Amino acid sequence: MSVRARYLTVIFSLIVFIVVALTYFVNARLMSAHLASKVAAGNMIASSVFTLAQQTITNNPQKSSQDAIRDDPQVKSWLAANGGFFSYLAIINADQKVIAEYDPQQIRNSPTNISIEKLSSKGWIRQWNELRQSRNIYEIATPLNVNNQPFGKFVLGVSAANLLNDIAASLRLSLIVALVAILLSLLTALLLSGVIFHPIQEFFGIIELLERESENQSNEASGQDLHSAAERLRELGRRFAGNRTEVEAMRDQMRQVVNNLPDRMLLLDKEQRVMMSSPQAEALLLNGKSKLNGSGQLRGEILSEVLEETHPVALLITRAFNSGQAREETLTLESADHQPQKLLATVQVFEEQGKLAGAMLTLRDFESMKRLESQLDYATRIAALSRITSGVAHEVKNPLHAMVLHLELLRTKIEAGRDPGNHVEVLTSEVNRLNRVVQTFLDFTRPVKMQTRKHSVKTLLEEVVVLAPVNSDPHITIELKNSEEDLKIEADLDLLKQGLLNIVVNACQAMPEGGTLTLSSEQVGNQVEISIEDTGGGIPDELKEKIFNLYFTTKEKGSGIGLAQAFRAVQMHGGAIEVESEIGKGTRFKIQLPVA
Repeated sequence: MSVRARYLTVIFSLIVFIVVALTYFVNARLMSAHLASKVAAGNMIASSVFTLAQQTITNNPQKSSQDAIRDDPQVKSWLAANGGFFSYLAIINADQKVIAEYDPQQIRNSPTNISIEKLSSKGWIRQWNELRQSRNIYEIATPLNVNNQPFGKFVLGVSAANLLNDIAASLRLSLIVALVAILLSLLTALLLSGVIFHPIQEFFGIIELLERESENQSNEASGQDLHSAAERLRELGRRFAGNRTEVEAMRDQMRQVVNNLPDRMLLLDKEQRVMMSSPQAEALLLNGKSKLNGSGQLRGEILSEVLEETHPVALLITRAFNSGQAREETLTLESADHQPQKLLATVQVFEEQGKLAGAMLTLRDFESMKRLESQLDYATRIAALSRITSGVAHEVKNPLHAMVLHLELLRTKIEAGRDPGNHVEVLTSEVNRLNRVVQTFLDFTRPVKMQTRKHSVKTLLEEVVVLAPVNSDPHITIELKNSEEDLKIEADLDLLKQGLLNIVVNACQAMPEGGTLTLSSEQVGNQVEISIEDTGGGIPDELKEKIFNLYFTTKEKGSGIGLAQAFRAVQMHGGAIEVESEIGKGTRFKIQLPVA
């Protein structure tokens, strides 16, 4: 049996014992309290009878006490009025003769009548069984005194069924509460056992994981008790002792990898102790401003104790450990030749089971990083331009093919002496068309001198709405949902406005039957996101990657320039544009631009 099973068995047994004991005690008190309340009720009625008898005797001085009580109709009516709660009521004199009574069933002298004191003297379980199985009448007798002299007694009978009905609901509720308490206690024990034994289960799980991952695993059955855990740990200790040399070799190899990294790197544990460090990082940080004594190496030292408290790296590490989040900052440190060196410092924190376990500090040369980012940005812009102009070759080939064909026809007609005028006209038209294609391509590739300044996104979208063609189409409704904040961007207003207007025009043309055009703006991180959404027919998936290509169009009279110009305008502002579309529901253009 597992530790958890033994725990649950013991806890459940203890809970059942306690609940049963408490239930027995509570039910005994309930039974005793109910019987006592019946006796108290009998005594109260006897007190009322005594008061009534005194009044009757006082009002009839010419009669004897017994005759006065026997003949008084008020006494008889009072007994009859209270008889509904009891089997019988009677006033008996000292000679055991009845003076007045209410006994409609004539059961007062029945042999099943017993004193209620006999029932009270038994245990509650026996009392319960007797009430359930018998038809006894339990008599409650109260002595009566007249003029301070014993006169007789007042008796009343209570049936077993009456007593059972009075107490059954309370006993039943007590038993239900006991059963619910047992079930809730068992459920609580099950839930708490999961919490209490979770670390132990994790402990055995780790042992099993280590056993699976270790070599020469034993095939013997493994138990989940502390004795077997001790045996398994000893076996694991023997196995891992043989792997110590291999671990040391792997550590040396890891150290060599770190030493050969081009970046300056430090690996710290949760106490900011240096576990590994590259020579470049040590040379930079131990540049005559540390408190390090001895070996001259950072490994094994607590970084916050080695560096000065005001050292930028020490402050950055402290902030990262306090927040538990990765941080990236630009720092200026003194190089070996005592010149200021600008570095990009990155701290990446590690967690284990939700707790901070350590961090890795990387120090990169800031100027080198900027050059790499500039090269990457240039490559991205070249790729964007290539995407826009990918359709140019096709547009150039078409007029060239037509020109070659008509030149051949022109040569044939000239040799035959026929009029070549129509071919000359075609050649002229194709040359002009080729000129327009080349001119458009040059316009796209020619550097544009942008005149940028800060502009309000709200104002920009309001101006686009004014210029939108929806104003002449009553079937199209336009909605403008600007951000509550006054967002700003650094932009060439005319260039960006024309790009957004081209998207709006395409959206309107996509809704020939009418619809809703929605323009909205919001801040997402450090970007302003402008959304232009229509409720048109949507764009097929196979065309989404082509809509920004120069000269690509699906319209009969389209130029294929508008969306390409919009893409280029967004790209020149350092932004990005995405398209989301669903056939039959509409299209949404998302333009992201840096916040000014």
